[in-house]
Amino acid sequence: MALQLNITLPNGASGDYLRVTNVEWNRLASVCVFQLALYLNEAQADTAPRFPLGIVAQVRVDRDKFEQYLSNQAIAAASHNIIAQLYAITRAEPGCITLLGSLRDIDLTTATDV
Repeated sequence: MALQLNITLPNGASGDYLRVTNVEWNRLASVCVFQLALYLNEAQADTAPRFPLGIVAQVRVDRDKFEQYLSNQAIAAASHNIIAQLYAITRAEPGCITLLGSLRDIDLTTATDV
């Protein structure tokens, strides 16, 4: 599972495969923070997962959004795993996303599931 969206980084590197990485989860505080790493393609992500082209965004899900998407009930109702739910949040909740660097014009809500 991943997202597909063509992104060109400020250094000129370009890729189209985004994977969730660096997940920090605190159920007691109702907060989850994760990053989206950009890879050239799925093959690069599979063969060199520790070497993305860059980290393009940080996503923070807390309080009401945490309960809406990541509570036990929400995960059960979504009929898929937690990582799939993190991708769903990325596509549905632009207010939770902080784009890193000079990537302000990227709309991650338009990414497609792959």
